[in-house]
Amino acid sequence: MSTFASDFVDRFDARWDEVSILIGMAEEIGEEDKKYSVLCRAAIVLIVANLEGYLQETIKCLIYDVNKNSAFSITSNRMKRTFCSQFIDIDSKGNEKKITKLVELFEQTNIKYTLEPFLYENNKNPKASVIEKYFEEIGGENFWGYITDCDIEKVFENDSDIVQDIIEKLKKVLVLGVENFPYGIDFSLIGYNLSGKRVPNECLWKVFLNQTLKARHDVAHGISLDNTMSIDEIKNTKNKIEILELTFAILIFSLGIKD
Repeated sequence: MSTFASDFVDRFDARWDEVSILIGMAEEIGEEDKKYSVLCRAAIVLIVANLEGYLQETIKCLIYDVNKNSAFSITSNRMKRTFCSQFIDIDSKGNEKKITKLVELFEQTNIKYTLEPFLYENNKNPKASVIEKYFEEIGGENFWGYITDCDIEKVFENDSDIVQDIIEKLKKVLVLGVENFPYGIDFSLIGYNLSGKRVPNECLWKVFLNQTLKARHDVAHGISLDNTMSIDEIKNTKNKIEILELTFAILIFSLGIKD
């Protein structure tokens, strides 16, 4: 029986069709054509929109699979505590016993998760702090640490062969890992940084994401009528966002379920 996660992952490439079409059209007509600028600007906006939707859809698929299989009891402790935050202040030390009792009650009844505690952001702009917060509510801390100072950072060398190899490897691990529930993802094979070391605000991934969001903001709000990225920069940005999305899904689907 397929999972919500597997159906979602199977549509990964299709979600990028619009951006790929825009890139292909821009490459075909060349920089001298006035439509080139329009296509590039549209591609920037759609790349960020893709990330916005992907983050939330990943979380939804996890919750749908857990609920479908009445599997509250095998979800991560962090995920359970996030759910309990609707009823008890989980940040208050005086409430620890209440939280423990509530979790035990929910485990016995195999209660269904609701989406609201996990998808609370009114501002869906996928900045680094938002991605980190989404991750914390399910998988714990330090999302950016997993992809800093490790093999995944080779994507910033912008070597197309290396980049495609990373993307295909991530896809394979994800596709095979979510075929059944509970998922069976072994992300130790990928080359993530598992040290748990916190990363500074100026790490490559955060700097890259900030630059991408600024480019999208400038286009969407009419701040600049010039291209903010060339077509080659857009292609490199698309690849990095794909890796970011695949990593987010791999970690959420892995860490949301207890070993």
